[in-house]
Amino acid sequence: DNAYVVFDAVSKLGMKGTRHYMKQLGRDSAATYFYCDNATALSQQVSNSTSVILEQDFYRHIDKSSMQFMTKLSMNVSDMLHMVKLIELKL
Repeated sequence: DNAYVVFDAVSKLGMKGTRHYMKQLGRDSAATYFYCDNATALSQQVSNSTSVILEQDFYRHIDKSSMQFMTKLSMNVSDMLHMVKLIELKL
């Protein structure tokens, strides 16, 4: 049997941005401890038999047409800098 795990992750840069944003909101207790810059490197750390099925920018397929300009801009910058991503691994 095959097992899959799908999760969202932030990059190292994304983690810095998240920490800064949470601090602005007064949510210092919402700490981020995990980041992933490279899904392939992560899969190798899990197991030699783990493979990457998907690694894509998180906001890539979201319809942004009805969103405010700053929301769209934030999402586009995040995707351009690969700050938040969707990852699927086959275990």
